Amino acid sequence: MTAKAQQKFVKVMLTLIESGFSLKQATDFLIIANFFKRSQMSAVKAQLTSGSQLTDIFSFLGFKEKQVGQLELSLTHGNLNVTLKSILDSLQHGSQHRKKLIQVGTYPLILLAFLIAITLGLRRYLLPQLEGENWATSLVMQAPTYFLGLIGMTIFISMIFVLYFRKKNPMEKLNFLVHLPILKTLIKNYQTAFLAKELSLLFQEGLDLREVTFLLQGMKTMRLLIALGNLLEESLMSGQTLKQALAKLRFLNPELCLIIETGELRGNLAKELEIYAEECENLFFHQINQLLQFIQPLVFMLVALVILCIYAAMLLPMYQNMEGIL
Repeated sequence: MTAKAQQKFVKVMLTLIESGFSLKQATDFLIIANFFKRSQMSAVKAQLTSGSQLTDIFSFLGFKEKQVGQLELSLTHGNLNVTLKSILDSLQHGSQHRKKLIQVGTYPLILLAFLIAITLGLRRYLLPQLEGENWATSLVMQAPTYFLGLIGMTIFISMIFVLYFRKKNPMEKLNFLVHLPILKTLIKNYQTAFLAKELSLLFQEGLDLREVTFLLQGMKTMRLLIALGNLLEESLMSGQTLKQALAKLRFLNPELCLIIETGELRGNLAKELEIYAEECENLFFHQINQLLQFIQPLVFMLVALVILCIYAAMLLPMYQNMEGIL
């Protein structure tokens, strides 16, 4: 199921469930209404009939591990509507950012591809006929080699990272990624918002820290939450508090520990976590928008640099020849 279809599916399911439909009734309605592929909805109905849970359905439809994990937690805290709204908001924001990224990058990338084609043409036909060589002609002659080398190096480094982190604990991956300058604040706000929101929903249902720990350890999806459950278990066994356990995680905002400490003292931890999660989420999407606004000028500057090099490669030899004649 495509991202757009997933967004529509969650929206329709949320509307039907809020209207009092059961999951089976909602699925029957979707088959009759023909909003989605009949084969997919029939398969969903067959899974529900055979006793599958909503998490299995979402996994079958191609939803991400984080979203399936949120649904699995909702089976415990019972706030399915809140979870579906959260998933819908995440899908909508993701769709908006993808559209904006395409808008920001399409024209500059087409222009850059056109300039690369011109550079290859100059290198093959024009520059060999010009007398004399300078830094600009050398740069244009070597530009395709540099460009392909950069792409190859990027792919090679990416493969090394993927192979190295494949079997690593999710917490170890995040603790490493937060050392990267651009990703640092994005990862911290994203993970803090997610964790604070889920803990808030669990605490609102009256679960204590021990029950939350057992719940996270028993999850079938989302390795990060399972690892968090194991960390909490170790911390509880050594007599540490929730604040002390989360302080070990460098991919979370340090303010989260202060929120937990003050929330426990005031007896209003769940509500304070909910408010803080919303603020971190808003900050995360604000930073994404700023990053997208920064990308377009950067690409245009790169394109302008290529254009200047092309002009210099064509004009400098001409000026050198004119100086020789004079």
